[in-house]
Amino acid sequence: MLEISDNLAGIGAVELMIQQPNCEGEDLGSVNITNVSGGLSPYTYAIDGDVFVTASSFSNLAIGKIIL
Repeated sequence: MLEISDNLAGIGAVELMIQQPNCEGEDLGSVNITNVSGGLSPYTYAIDGDVFVTASSFSNLAIGKIIL
């Protein structure tokens, strides 16, 4: 799960580049957050409830859902 939260009222748009894994069980997926408009930077991001980080690229991901 990719979570973009905190002050969603200020976020105008989020652009993502998503690469799905080829096969279930392989951790070859990726999510790149290419553009965020609105809100206040620096933006922070978290996957699966992990610690929020400023990095906008996540790789080695298994099949799952993206929840904004």
